[in-house]
Amino acid sequence: MLTREVLGIYWNSTFGDVDGQTFYLFSKSLDYISPEFPTFLWPEKTESKKHKLFGDDWVIWLWDVKFSTPPEEWKKVTEDTLSYFIKYNAKISWCGLDGYFSEPPELFDPNEMSGGVYAALTPDDLFICHTDLHTEYRPLTDDELIFLKSLID
Repeated sequence: MLTREVLGIYWNSTFGDVDGQTFYLFSKSLDYISPEFPTFLWPEKTESKKHKLFGDDWVIWLWDVKFSTPPEEWKKVTEDTLSYFIKYNAKISWCGLDGYFSEPPELFDPNEMSGGVYAALTPDDLFICHTDLHTEYRPLTDDELIFLKSLID
């Protein structure tokens, strides 16, 4: 299946499932203030909405991003979006498919998230992504998820 065919988000009760993707950023600071979504990187008419999840010692901000037309250079725009969040002091940022999210301590546990994370960026600018919009969907490997988990534990 092509990556374009697996990307999708639930937008609201009026529109239901739409073309889009979800971006996440992780911080260990409960006082972390998220940046706005970098819409300037995305095609016109791209919409986003953010949500905050948190626990005793972590916070995750997520953005559901709805696009009428995906960016022509989707992989580059995805990397630049993740990089934007890292520049705002996120510990890690990533993209994942709907239904493949777990809160810490299971965050990035392959038993919970295998097959669902397709792009990630670490604080040292290591971009991990094996797929592109019009190619076969290839998520991060379980070993790469374990590596990401080691960065947040």
